[in-house]
Amino acid sequence: MKKVYSAKDSLMVGHVKNVLATFGIRCVIRNLELSAAAVPSSRGRTFSRLGPAAACAHFARFWHSRVGPLHQLARGMKALVAFAYYEHPVVKRRMEYHPERWIAEVARRRLERWGDAIRRHEQAILAPDPLVPTVALARKHKQDKEGSHARSA
Repeated sequence: MKKVYSAKDSLMVGHVKNVLATFGIRCVIRNLELSAAAVPSSRGRTFSRLGPAAACAHFARFWHSRVGPLHQLARGMKALVAFAYYEHPVVKRRMEYHPERWIAEVARRRLERWGDAIRRHEQAILAPDPLVPTVALARKHKQDKEGSHARSA
């Protein structure tokens, strides 16, 4: 049986609220929260006041709705809750998910393998243009300076 995380689960509540508020979907949360009170079987209770079984049943109404926007709302809510859950530091620790370590390791391997080519490419980019003689550049720079002095006088 799957564990149902309710509004009383201390691991999730604060983190999910922060993530959802950050993404600016308060209207979506209010819709789900207040729509439960309109269902007769909830006896006027909002979504967060429902028990786990009633909350699952109410969410299932959205999930299986034939009304496209309600179904999409449920999918979006599930995605955001899953995102918030898996981004929680405690969950990442439990899963032993450390992307920083992986990124550092891959960067190190790439530098070992491609470091010489990267340095050669950087030098090629920063080197003067071989098609424009440096004498011509110096002459153009001198002409530009003289022209700016003449204009300012």
